[in-house]
Amino acid sequence: MSHCPEMRPVGMVGLMLVLLASGCDTPNVLDWPPRPPLHEPTPLGQSFQPADTGRIVGNVYWHGPKPKVVDFDVPMIAPAIGITRAQWPNPSAPRIDDSSQGIAGAVVYLHEVEVSRSRPWLHAPVRIVLDAASIRIEQGEREGTSNVGIVRRGASVSILSRQAIALGLQARGAAFFSLRFPEPNSPLQRHCCDNGIVELTSPLGHFWMRAHLFVTEHPYFVKTDAQGRFVLDQVPSGRYQLRCWLPNYHLLGHERDPETGLIVRQLYGEDVQFTYPIEVRAGQTTERDFVYQAADFEQTKAR
Repeated sequence: MSHCPEMRPVGMVGLMLVLLASGCDTPNVLDWPPRPPLHEPTPLGQSFQPADTGRIVGNVYWHGPKPKVVDFDVPMIAPAIGITRAQWPNPSAPRIDDSSQGIAGAVVYLHEVEVSRSRPWLHAPVRIVLDAASIRIEQGEREGTSNVGIVRRGASVSILSRQAIALGLQARGAAFFSLRFPEPNSPLQRHCCDNGIVELTSPLGHFWMRAHLFVTEHPYFVKTDAQGRFVLDQVPSGRYQLRCWLPNYHLLGHERDPETGLIVRQLYGEDVQFTYPIEVRAGQTTERDFVYQAADFEQTKAR
């Protein structure tokens, strides 16, 4: 029996949505041979020793002039006049502080950690909220609302729509599903079964909607604050690969519906990620900064 809840797809592609949204126990339709289901996360902290940990601190900066990221021209529904046009910001544009040049919302994390030595999981549960203009990730008071969430593998996320119009959520990358929400405020639960990055977009032509989830076995992931600062606490002593990730805002093109000619999907460049080796020593603080610039995002390969 599936451990994931039943989904309620509707519309002309109902059969496909049943296949895509039927749960973690159902093999990914693109996987062959099928993989075994992954539900329970590996236990954390079985050998955790707080005295044998250090911390990593740093900043993520932007070097040079701020990039000129063009807003999207999107259709919006206005009750009095029907469909109108509006300008909507690119959700993947870097958020750069004017004074410090720090980048908010970058994800800094350790590539591999021995989970038996890890601290307990401290990230709050994730809720994905859809409206007519955005995909919002809500995750605890400290982590706030953004377009990036951090989820432990095997945990579930709650997904709901706030709009009376039909909305949908599509996942690609470390997860593969497509859901529709014909009614507002009717949440669904979705388990995150595989480690990796999940890109969240709309399957219903709302091409301006985009967000990401990081699904991970260990808790050493953090988002930078409004000034680009980050702290990773209680890291077991040892040598690691420290990584910093930002989504690519650079557009390489788009796909259109062959019947209506409307844009249904944006094609972005590959996400931009830097990696540095780092050593953590017990009782000590290790510093590492990351620096991005516009040239890092000007790629010709689509994700």
